[in-house]
Amino acid sequence: MQVLAHSPLTCDGFSTFSDSVYYTVASGAGVFASGTMRWVCAMRGPHCGHGLTWAAERFVDRATQNLLRAFAAGPAGRSHPARDNVAQVKPPRITALYDGVD
Repeated sequence: MQVLAHSPLTCDGFSTFSDSVYYTVASGAGVFASGTMRWVCAMRGPHCGHGLTWAAERFVDRATQNLLRAFAAGPAGRSHPARDNVAQVKPPRITALYDGVD
């Protein structure tokens, strides 16, 4: 799995991260997960509300175009294999702190 974006997020006083990721499977398929429910909304920029900017709109438009081109050209995973970088973005959990917690 390749983390494309690792963004801080705070909700109800709890801080965590939202990640956009891409992964590939043996069949050659590529899978993209935006990590946000506001991806489509961001295509409208400030018109969407929710504090989105024109910069967000430009980024999401360009990323969507790139994804659609790669997916339309054939199995994206064959021409664009994911490069696993999860360990660099999210260090392994210390299991003693999380025993019994999912």
